[in-house]
Amino acid sequence: MDHRIKAIFENGAFRPESQVQLKEGQRVTLQVDLIHAESGGIDELLDLEYMDRCRTQSQIPPSVDDARTILLKYQGSLADLIQGEREER
Repeated sequence: MDHRIKAIFENGAFRPESQVQLKEGQRVTLQVDLIHAESGGIDELLDLEYMDRCRTQSQIPPSVDDARTILLKYQGSLADLIQGEREER
C-alpha cells in the first residue's frame, strides 16, 4: 500500500497532517519533498528563472503606428503569407 501523506517535522519526528491508516509500530519508508511555505501554492509550479529570462529578453511592443507601417510592407493576405512560410518549412 503506497500513498502520499503530508506531514510536519516537529521535535525530531514527522507528524502527519491527516489521519493515517497504519498499525501502531508499523515500519514505513519516507520520501521527503520539501514544501516551501513562502511560495504560496501555485508559485511552486512556476519556473521563476525562465520568467525572469523572458522579462530581460522581451522587447517593448511596437506602437499602433509602427505596426501599421510594418503591415503595409506586405502585399495581399497575411493568411496567405503565413501559410506560405509554413509550407517552406
